[in-house]
Amino acid sequence: WMDSYLHFYVRTIENANFKGDINITGSVDVAIRFRYKGYLQDSKILKNEKKTMVFNEPIILENAAPNEDGEEDKLMIEVWDVDTATADDMLAVGELELPTQYGVSTEGINVDLKKPDGGGEVIGTLSLAQIHFIKQKLRRYMGPCKCCCCCLEKGIEA
Repeated sequence: WMDSYLHFYVRTIENANFKGDINITGSVDVAIRFRYKGYLQDSKILKNEKKTMVFNEPIILENAAPNEDGEEDKLMIEVWDVDTATADDMLAVGELELPTQYGVSTEGINVDLKKPDGGGEVIGTLSLAQIHFIKQKLRRYMGPCKCCCCCLEKGIEA
């Protein structure tokens, strides 16, 4: 049984010129949402951020696989202002063409973040790394071993 994943590393957002519910200090609470073929994953929330935002976070979309026909597909990116008292605001959008097969890794990609209104104005740059699809066997827990605990004494896995 092989499981498939889309894995990438979120480094930074730089030169951010976002217009959301900016507080008195001119900062926002930011999270990034990644969408691919119905799969969805959010980054951690960074508090009180301004022009440069450092995430340094791995993202894994479980069960995501490249197109079997070899056609390129896109990762959709949304940057959100996360609010506790009011509704969240979308600050920026971007998209990234993904590898078309397993094991092909793309290093050091910068994605232009644009206004969500579709105007096309670049208002920041998202830096990603190690973008690749993985297919691997997942070791599932099958319950305790049936050998009367001798494996526990010897440190042997079932």
